[in-house]
Amino acid sequence: MKKTDWGVVVVCILVFLTRLPLLSLGYGLDSDAWRLALSARFISDGGEYTPSRLPGFPVHEYVSSLLWSGGPIALNMATLLVSLIGLFVFGLILKHLGIDTPWLGLLALASTPVFFINSVSTLDYMWALTFIFIAVHCSLRSKWWMAGLFIGIATGCRLTSIFMLLPITLLAITTIQSPGRLRTVLWMWVTALATGILCFIPVIMNQGFDFLRVSMGDYPDLAGVIRRGTTGVWGRLGLLGIALGVGWGILDKVRGNGKVLPAAAKAFVRPSVLCIGIYGLLYLAMPHESGYLIPAIPFLIVLFGVILPRDAYRIVCVLLILSPFFYVDVRYSPIEHHYRVRSDHLDLAQNVLARVEHLPERSVVVTGEHWRPILQTLALDREANSRVFVSTVSEEDLSEYHQQGYSIYCLEMMEGFLREMLQTRFEEWEIESIPLNVDDIE
Repeated sequence: MKKTDWGVVVVCILVFLTRLPLLSLGYGLDSDAWRLALSARFISDGGEYTPSRLPGFPVHEYVSSLLWSGGPIALNMATLLVSLIGLFVFGLILKHLGIDTPWLGLLALASTPVFFINSVSTLDYMWALTFIFIAVHCSLRSKWWMAGLFIGIATGCRLTSIFMLLPITLLAITTIQSPGRLRTVLWMWVTALATGILCFIPVIMNQGFDFLRVSMGDYPDLAGVIRRGTTGVWGRLGLLGIALGVGWGILDKVRGNGKVLPAAAKAFVRPSVLCIGIYGLLYLAMPHESGYLIPAIPFLIVLFGVILPRDAYRIVCVLLILSPFFYVDVRYSPIEHHYRVRSDHLDLAQNVLARVEHLPERSVVVTGEHWRPILQTLALDREANSRVFVSTVSEEDLSEYHQQGYSIYCLEMMEGFLREMLQTRFEEWEIESIPLNVDDIE
């Protein structure tokens, strides 16, 4: 094994070790991770597909259904191992493109805060990204139908992965010189679409084609959009590195100091730019999570490795590597903050559930969207599932619960909503509020 290969292996070992403290801290901060754990349990218990949320993430949900009994450690470990496979393949991509010091770019990707956090949570981002990496690696080796196959599997992990067909198609058009180029590209598309559709058959059987009608919700405030798309992805130190890389690249372009690129790297520039643009636009269309930008991150690192001078590229990578561990003008580093909040978040949920377990068995608890899957998952694990948890509820539904003899409770942040909806019935039905000290989480 060559030296650079050993560098990639060492990076993967370091990544594994740095994630271990987070493995047992629940399924993640995002309630969608807890929804996926619930889905995995229901699929395993009932044998029928139950989407964690629409549009569905069937590949990840079905694999997780085989592991759910191992709890957070098993499902988070599965995501971590898949992430390590993806990182190893990304190292091979960097090496194939002739980018300086592949292990450095690999460590920069692994250290990006949004990548770090999601590589040890029960979410689908890393699963989709790993299959995208395998597809790109296949395309660099001119195995186009296999690239289509893995794009299809990535789509089964996360629907937006299908858009990676566009950058890979651009790469194919640029690099394939044979007369059968059109047939090769068409075959790749057919393979990707057929595989993706096959993965989504359980979703279609369960939801019909309504799974494509995903509610986008209200557009967030601009400050939140900017924060999630910048420091939420890179951290403050990493964002400084990105700004430095972009500025340096523009300056070199203006001065005409561009590098002489190997053929493989030169052909990869436009597909990388296209990928960054696609996922940037998708994020702007639905800017609710920093993780939506994860597919663009490695291609920006590749772009820096291709176009920047060696020293500039190394500086950018070092800043990205330091970003999750060092704070700039805030109390905690990004990873320290995530660890503390995730730990406090889990403790808070367990404390609430301890209160719920002392409620009458025929009780319904109105929790809000975020806390319902978390409390329901913990309740099932502790066999305290006789209580009903609902996210939000109509007056008619609550009236029906009341008529059936249920005692009604709510988490404290839902009290104002219920009082406004029910008016005098809130007191008549003796609805009690359960304290939830969210302000104690830093």
